[in-house]
Amino acid sequence: MNQLDDHISQAKRELSAAQQRGDQPSARHYASELNDLLTYKKNHPDENHDPSSLEVFCDMNPDDPKCRVFED
Repeated sequence: MNQLDDHISQAKRELSAAQQRGDQPSARHYASELNDLLTYKKNHPDENHDPSSLEVFCDMNPDDPKCRVFED
């Protein structure tokens, strides 16, 4: 298993635990994180590394000023 799959599995476990505790704010957080990670994996099927939150954000929002890349 690769790092991204490990992160997805961890998010699924955290989501399940939060739902069992009835902790709705945490459940929403982990559901959102899981959705973002699954979308990232779908968009980058050949990548195995665990993306940073900025990488995931920029994958979903490429036109955001935070995601601009400058070349020399």
